[in-house]
Amino acid sequence: MEEAVDVLDRLREIYETKLGKGPFPNADCSAARLSDREHGILVLYLADVAGIASHGRKLASITAERRVEFKNIVAQSFEERWPDTNAKIIFERSPTLFRLMKDTDEARLLVMRYLAG
Repeated sequence: MEEAVDVLDRLREIYETKLGKGPFPNADCSAARLSDREHGILVLYLADVAGIASHGRKLASITAERRVEFKNIVAQSFEERWPDTNAKIIFERSPTLFRLMKDTDEARLLVMRYLAG
């Protein structure tokens, strides 16, 4: 139980310090040469994971239906879902977006870990 609370607290911390901060790195999206479609996919993916992370300890009280929904959202990384788009997001071209992607994946893995437990 204590480990689950630690995971949820870390998840909330990531949201508050990294994922929930703005502004969104649109300039980095341009530097990564993302198409409008890719930009839209990216924004939705990041918003989904950040939204789950924002729950923090409240994840412990979500309904079974929400659990399934959240598991489906975090089941695959952005890289696994959209490898061609992900390949465009490199540190040299878009460092802010690159870091945001890494932070988002850390949050995604924490959500997976919590929901699997």
